[in-house]
Amino acid sequence: MENGKLILVTGDKGGGGKSFVSAVVSDSLYRLHSDLDLLIVEGDGVVGDVAARFEDSGIPGVLAAMDGDPTSAVAALVDHLDKDRADRVIVNLPAAACLTIDPLAGSLVAPAAEALDLEIVCLFVLTAEPASARLAGRSLRSGLAAIADRKIAVLNGHFGHAESFAWSESGERAAWLAAGGVEAWLPDLHQRVARIVRERPFSHYLPGGAAAAELTLSGRILLQRWLAQADGIMDLIEGGNEEREVAA
Repeated sequence: MENGKLILVTGDKGGGGKSFVSAVVSDSLYRLHSDLDLLIVEGDGVVGDVAARFEDSGIPGVLAAMDGDPTSAVAALVDHLDKDRADRVIVNLPAAACLTIDPLAGSLVAPAAEALDLEIVCLFVLTAEPASARLAGRSLRSGLAAIADRKIAVLNGHFGHAESFAWSESGERAAWLAAGGVEAWLPDLHQRVARIVRERPFSHYLPGGAAAAELTLSGRILLQRWLAQADGIMDLIEGGNEEREVAA
């Protein structure tokens, strides 16, 4: 069996969409790789919204709060990985990850992943602001992206078109691609759909799903189209070598 994957969703900015991207990836794995054991780890000690979304779907969720002593917090994460031994672990990191897990990436996270035969995947969720690009560059130099076997910059379409992102013309982007990183575009989910699909796995709102009746026909079609596009992120996680544009 191939090695498992430790999928670290970061971005170091509150409100940038890390939880949303974590939910997207979890849903893609839930729908398309039902043969794999999944685990959702919530790194936020207060809000566990991703695990809560999937708690009735058979995907276990655990809390490994990253808002305390950095070494203790990362050690708790490592111990969860050792105990649960899932095929795919999605870690939804908090906004302060740059102060906790990043400084310990090389000395604690990387050795633990090697010992557990886990491939490290870093999803860095970007907003349009220059600060977001700079933080991605810092992660590439000395944080999670630096130790990742796969590094994927995810441009969150909720914040505008790709050309409006400071990342698009930045030196950080050039360095990311030169280091073997790839990028993915996550299109914005239509507002009339997004305000409804907040509490369950997205796929439960599709035709035949347990919550399909909560969306209109057009809403289900919009959601189905968006999920097909968003699955491009999971394709890259699972080994796609080429960038896949997932814009509508």
